[in-house]
Amino acid sequence: MDWASRLYRFGIVTGLKTCMRGRVALGLKSMLNPVRSGFSRYLEIPYLIEQCRGEECQNILDMGSPKHAALFLSRQLGKSVTAVDIQDDFIEPYRFYADTLRLKNLVLEQADGTSLRYADESFDTVYAVSVLEHLPEKGDSLAVKEIHRVLKKGGKCILTLPFAPKEEDIYWEQDIYERKLDGARNFFSRLYSRDSLAGRIIEPSKLEETDRKYFTQKNWKFLRQDNPRNADLSRISPLALLFIHPLGLFLAKRLFRSCEASDIAQEIPGTVCLTLEKRGEA
Repeated sequence: MDWASRLYRFGIVTGLKTCMRGRVALGLKSMLNPVRSGFSRYLEIPYLIEQCRGEECQNILDMGSPKHAALFLSRQLGKSVTAVDIQDDFIEPYRFYADTLRLKNLVLEQADGTSLRYADESFDTVYAVSVLEHLPEKGDSLAVKEIHRVLKKGGKCILTLPFAPKEEDIYWEQDIYERKLDGARNFFSRLYSRDSLAGRIIEPSKLEETDRKYFTQKNWKFLRQDNPRNADLSRISPLALLFIHPLGLFLAKRLFRSCEASDIAQEIPGTVCLTLEKRGEA
């Protein structure tokens, strides 16, 4: 069974166990959306898991990613994971999931990824799945500098980011995470180009790139992750979640394909998955 299928099954089982403990609404959220937060996660999180499988990845920091990945790494791979998010209400449901799964090796905390409280060289692995692109202004560059600081020498960083031939900032006319709408529009996300990926992420991190993979999808706008209606789907229509997200595994395998950067068109943003390493001093 591949990682995407195992993730899907894990989300269903977690939801069932949560329902059995009396948190039916929370359990259904896991069952109806087992991998969380978008169809590309069926590619991004398996990439993350593959990079974290080795014995060298034991003490892991999740910087703001969809938290089912942290649950999976802790339960299925036995990793010690500290998972943080800037909003505590993103964390609270996962405290119950973790308790339901009796996880002793998962710590869930509120934290700002641009200013972490952890000591230098605290973790051998740090990952951020679809996180850095949502940090406004220079937040993404500040976050990778923090990743470098808390990462041990020889440690690795796994990042997934939206990619397009030309950099683009996306704004929505609504509240975005902890940022309330103040004016006509609010920053939502950034599409990275080759140049901005280097200038905003890789160079400020001072980490060495060891692996890069690209994915792209068909132009099905109603499933596009940069579409505000899709991102807000669960609040607009809970019934839509019921019918669409359980098909996530099926759709992801047909919507997405591995590709080269040159195959990604401006109107159909893709995803880039990166692994970076902190080299030891000579």
